[in-house]
Amino acid sequence: MQLFAAKRDIKIAICVLMVVAAYFMGWLAPFDRQIASWRMQINERQVSQEIVLLEIDSASLQDIGMWPWPRRIYSDVIKKTFALGAEELAFDIDFSSPSNAVDDAAFAKALEDAAGPVTLPIFQQWTKRKGHFAKLSINRPIQQLEQFAWGATVNVVAEPDGLVRAFPYGQYIDNEIVSSLASVLGTRQAVEDGRFLIDFAINPASIPTWSVIDLIEDRIPAGSFAGKRILIGAGAVELRDTFAVPVYGLLSGPRLQILAAESILQKRDLQALAKWIVYVALGLSTLLIFVLIRRVSLLKQLAILCGLALTTEAVALYLYFQQALLFESASLLVFLFLFAVALVISEVEIKQVLLALSRRKVHSISALLEQVVVDSHSGIIIVREDGKILSMSNTAKEIMA
Repeated sequence: MQLFAAKRDIKIAICVLMVVAAYFMGWLAPFDRQIASWRMQINERQVSQEIVLLEIDSASLQDIGMWPWPRRIYSDVIKKTFALGAEELAFDIDFSSPSNAVDDAAFAKALEDAAGPVTLPIFQQWTKRKGHFAKLSINRPIQQLEQFAWGATVNVVAEPDGLVRAFPYGQYIDNEIVSSLASVLGTRQAVEDGRFLIDFAINPASIPTWSVIDLIEDRIPAGSFAGKRILIGAGAVELRDTFAVPVYGLLSGPRLQILAAESILQKRDLQALAKWIVYVALGLSTLLIFVLIRRVSLLKQLAILCGLALTTEAVALYLYFQQALLFESASLLVFLFLFAVALVISEVEIKQVLLALSRRKVHSISALLEQVVVDSHSGIIIVREDGKILSMSNTAKEIMA
């Protein structure tokens, strides 16, 4: 049995090494991302109602006309938005190129006379020219507009699987940290260049939304914008400002910005636990398994592993719900699963060895008994129930002859 115990310990070590290698190489990341999405789906929450989306929807495009709109439209948007009591206004629309002198002047005048702060977007993008390396370009609003507005970055970066999960608190623009639009709308005071994970438990369908055409035609009830922060941006499918996200599939850029801002507002700007904590958890789980599973039956061993898996996920849920932390538990769960499989295989191997030993023992005893019968001086005959002779002593053979 010591040999089997040694083999079991080797299997534990192999399982640990396999999982550590897989986690280090990032092969378990898809499992961690899916588990995180499941946690978010069981924790649905509503938005704070502090941010209102003023959406450029299909109805607005149909009534106002072709895109892009004349910038005098945004002059009216600024005036009417603050007239309804808005606290501040932000645009998720590119103003990095001039339109025409009259419209640009009208928009600049509206920004200058605005009753509250107005934020315009700053984009960063890589531009590639034929025969040249890619170059990072910064698209700011034209100076005529920027001088009367605040700036905020609106970059959205997808992960390798194509889904957007994280947003920056701020980014370096021309060697200066500029807050992201999510930080501005989320009223985050500190300006820093870190990043956070969006809590997609917040339901985007609960975002208060009005159409731009409703504002232009004075159909928004009084008080709807009172004390609110307003974001105006593209919602119409034909404007193609959409991103793939966990849980909800596709979201428009402005809705995604508001979800990121709501994550900050509700203190749900998630952070992933440091990877070294995962390695420590794997090590502690391994030691605990060595202590608990010795000299207990297979069923108890599997029960212990199930208990450890449930405990792992319970801790992960607590960290997510109460501390806004994401614990990458897939490595531990995969380790426990692999070890359970290894235990079952070991148990089958042990049973097979014991069965082989038992058969060999029975065969040896049968051979010994047969030799005893054959060598006996008495007349011994062994027959089956159906009368067939199985064995007889030499003396019996002589008598029968």
